[in-house]
Amino acid sequence: MKLNNAQKKVALVCILGAVGIVGVSLLYGLVGQDTGVPGENKTPDTLFRCFIIEYNESFAKDALVFHLTDADLEDHPEYREGMETANTSTMEWRDGKRYIYEVQDYSGDLGAYNLCLENYSQSECRSHLKLYEYRGRYFEIRCIPWYVGPK
Repeated sequence: MKLNNAQKKVALVCILGAVGIVGVSLLYGLVGQDTGVPGENKTPDTLFRCFIIEYNESFAKDALVFHLTDADLEDHPEYREGMETANTSTMEWRDGKRYIYEVQDYSGDLGAYNLCLENYSQSECRSHLKLYEYRGRYFEIRCIPWYVGPK
């Protein structure tokens, strides 16, 4: 069966129309993600990998030190657990510091541990090491976005 030019044009228009509809549907699916039911607890879209690094006491003299209590860590038990593992850690010290623990944090509330701007200028915060003292030990918490889900 041979198609004439008019039939070829109609077939091409139909195919392009179908491709356009599928493309728009896919684009709408990417842009207009389901926001869920109001009040429904959803896991936030960003996962942070937070590393707890212990520093020896000699670093504290040149650092901005923020003292944490059990009450400060009450809402963040995974960080408290990580800092408490320093007591039994067998990780090797290198240049006065050692990796202690990793926390996967969905809270996005990294500001809870960024006490620097409350007490110091922005330039001081950027130019100094920030350590958190907990039970006589000194820690740095470094967080990086690990997974950013669809918005």
